[in-house]
Amino acid sequence: MRLLARLAREQRGNVLALAAIMLTVTIVIAGSSVDTARLYLVKVRLQQACDSGVLAGRRFMVDDGNANLDSNASTQATNFFNNNFKTGWLGTSSVAFTPSKTSSNRVAGTASAVVPMTLTKIIGMPSQTINVTCEARY
Repeated sequence: MRLLARLAREQRGNVLALAAIMLTVTIVIAGSSVDTARLYLVKVRLQQACDSGVLAGRRFMVDDGNANLDSNASTQATNFFNNNFKTGWLGTSSVAFTPSKTSSNRVAGTASAVVPMTLTKIIGMPSQTINVTCEARY
Protein backbone atom coordinates (compact mmCIF):
# COMPACT_ATOMS: atom_id res chain seq x y z
CA MET A 1 0.00 0.00 0.00
CA ARG A 2 2.82 2.37 0.88
CA LEU A 3 4.46 1.70 -2.48
CA LEU A 4 1.33 2.66 -4.38
CA ALA A 5 0.86 5.80 -2.27
CA ARG A 6 4.45 6.79 -2.85
CA LEU A 7 4.12 6.17 -6.60
CA ALA A 8 1.03 8.36 -6.68
CA ARG A 9 2.89 11.25 -5.00
CA GLU A 10 6.22 10.89 -6.80
CA GLN A 11 6.04 11.50 -10.51
CA ARG A 12 9.69 10.98 -11.42
CA GLY A 13 10.70 7.51 -12.58
CA ASN A 14 7.45 5.74 -11.89
CA VAL A 15 6.62 5.10 -15.56
CA LEU A 16 8.63 1.89 -15.55
CA ALA A 17 6.89 0.55 -12.44
CA LEU A 18 3.43 1.45 -13.76
CA ALA A 19 4.26 -0.04 -17.17
CA ALA A 20 5.35 -3.30 -15.51
CA ILE A 21 2.12 -3.48 -13.51
CA MET A 22 -0.02 -2.74 -16.57
CA LEU A 23 1.91 -5.25 -18.68
CA THR A 24 1.16 -7.96 -16.14
CA VAL A 25 -2.54 -7.08 -16.12
CA THR A 26 -2.60 -6.99 -19.94
CA ILE A 27 -0.97 -10.43 -20.19
CA VAL A 28 -3.48 -11.91 -17.74
CA ILE A 29 -6.46 -10.44 -19.62
CA ALA A 30 -5.13 -11.44 -23.05
CA GLY A 31 -4.13 -14.87 -21.78
CA SER A 32 -7.51 -15.58 -20.30
CA SER A 33 -9.15 -14.52 -23.57
CA VAL A 34 -6.91 -16.77 -25.65
CA ASP A 35 -7.28 -19.75 -23.32
CA THR A 36 -11.06 -19.33 -23.03
CA ALA A 37 -11.34 -19.28 -26.82
CA ARG A 38 -9.21 -22.44 -27.05
CA LEU A 39 -11.39 -24.19 -24.46
CA TYR A 40 -14.51 -23.23 -26.39
CA LEU A 41 -13.07 -24.47 -29.70
CA VAL A 42 -12.03 -27.79 -28.18
CA LYS A 43 -15.42 -28.28 -26.53
CA VAL A 44 -17.32 -27.60 -29.77
CA ARG A 45 -15.08 -29.90 -31.81
CA LEU A 46 -15.20 -32.61 -29.13
CA GLN A 47 -19.01 -32.43 -29.11
CA GLN A 48 -19.13 -32.71 -32.91
CA ALA A 49 -16.82 -35.72 -32.87
CA CYS A 50 -18.84 -37.37 -30.10
CA ASP A 51 -22.06 -36.82 -32.07
CA SER A 52 -20.57 -38.29 -35.23
CA GLY A 53 -19.26 -41.28 -33.27
CA VAL A 54 -22.59 -42.20 -31.70
CA LEU A 55 -24.44 -41.65 -34.99
CA ALA A 56 -22.08 -44.06 -36.71
CA GLY A 57 -22.38 -46.50 -33.82
CA ARG A 58 -26.17 -46.42 -34.02
CA ARG A 59 -26.08 -46.88 -37.79
CA PHE A 60 -23.96 -50.03 -37.47
CA MET A 61 -25.60 -51.35 -34.28
CA VAL A 62 -27.30 -54.74 -34.47
CA ASP A 63 -30.49 -55.05 -32.41
CA ASP A 64 -29.70 -58.44 -30.91
CA GLY A 65 -31.28 -57.95 -27.50
CA ASN A 66 -27.85 -57.82 -25.89
CA ALA A 67 -27.31 -55.16 -23.21
CA ASN A 68 -23.88 -54.23 -24.59
CA LEU A 69 -22.95 -52.49 -27.82
CA ASP A 70 -21.70 -54.99 -30.41
CA SER A 71 -18.04 -54.83 -31.39
CA ASN A 72 -18.61 -53.65 -34.98
CA ALA A 73 -20.77 -50.72 -33.85
CA SER A 74 -18.28 -49.84 -31.12
CA THR A 75 -15.38 -49.97 -33.60
CA GLN A 76 -17.23 -47.81 -36.14
CA ALA A 77 -18.20 -45.29 -33.45
CA THR A 78 -14.61 -45.05 -32.23
CA ASN A 79 -13.26 -44.72 -35.79
CA PHE A 80 -15.68 -41.91 -36.61
CA PHE A 81 -14.78 -40.13 -33.39
CA ASN A 82 -11.05 -40.50 -34.03
CA ASN A 83 -11.43 -39.20 -37.59
CA ASN A 84 -13.22 -36.11 -36.34
CA PHE A 85 -11.04 -35.31 -33.32
CA LYS A 86 -7.31 -35.86 -33.52
CA THR A 87 -5.26 -36.12 -30.35
CA GLY A 88 -2.92 -33.15 -30.17
CA TRP A 89 -5.30 -30.72 -31.86
CA LEU A 90 -4.72 -27.36 -30.10
CA GLY A 91 -2.40 -29.16 -27.71
CA THR A 92 -5.00 -31.59 -26.38
CA SER A 93 -3.95 -34.78 -24.67
CA SER A 94 -5.60 -37.74 -22.93
CA VAL A 95 -8.45 -37.83 -25.44
CA ALA A 96 -10.97 -40.56 -24.61
CA PHE A 97 -14.24 -41.70 -26.18
CA THR A 98 -16.52 -44.40 -24.78
CA PRO A 99 -19.59 -45.53 -26.73
CA SER A 100 -22.28 -47.60 -25.01
CA LYS A 101 -25.74 -49.00 -25.61
CA THR A 102 -28.62 -47.60 -23.55
CA SER A 103 -31.65 -49.47 -22.26
CA SER A 104 -33.84 -47.76 -24.88
CA ASN A 105 -31.78 -49.17 -27.78
CA ARG A 106 -29.81 -45.99 -28.35
CA VAL A 107 -26.10 -45.38 -28.54
CA ALA A 108 -24.68 -42.99 -25.96
CA GLY A 109 -21.17 -41.70 -25.69
CA THR A 110 -18.89 -39.74 -23.44
CA ALA A 111 -15.76 -37.97 -24.58
CA SER A 112 -13.08 -36.04 -22.74
CA ALA A 113 -9.86 -34.21 -23.51
CA VAL A 114 -7.27 -32.36 -21.44
CA VAL A 115 -6.46 -28.86 -22.71
CA PRO A 116 -3.26 -27.22 -21.48
CA MET A 117 -3.31 -23.52 -20.72
CA THR A 118 -0.96 -21.28 -22.67
CA LEU A 119 -0.68 -17.71 -21.40
CA THR A 120 -2.59 -18.20 -18.15
CA LYS A 121 -0.11 -20.92 -17.25
CA ILE A 122 2.10 -18.01 -16.18
CA ILE A 123 -0.28 -17.22 -13.31
CA GLY A 124 -0.58 -20.88 -12.31
CA MET A 125 -3.74 -21.95 -14.15
CA PRO A 126 -3.67 -25.76 -14.47
CA SER A 127 -4.73 -27.76 -17.54
CA GLN A 128 -8.49 -28.09 -17.96
CA THR A 129 -10.45 -31.26 -18.73
CA ILE A 130 -13.36 -30.91 -21.15
CA ASN A 131 -16.16 -33.51 -20.91
CA VAL A 132 -19.10 -33.96 -23.31
CA THR A 133 -21.93 -36.48 -23.64
CA CYS A 134 -24.00 -37.45 -26.65
CA GLU A 135 -26.72 -39.87 -27.67
CA ALA A 136 -28.18 -41.14 -30.96
CA ARG A 137 -31.33 -43.02 -31.80
CA TYR A 138 -32.40 -44.69 -35.00
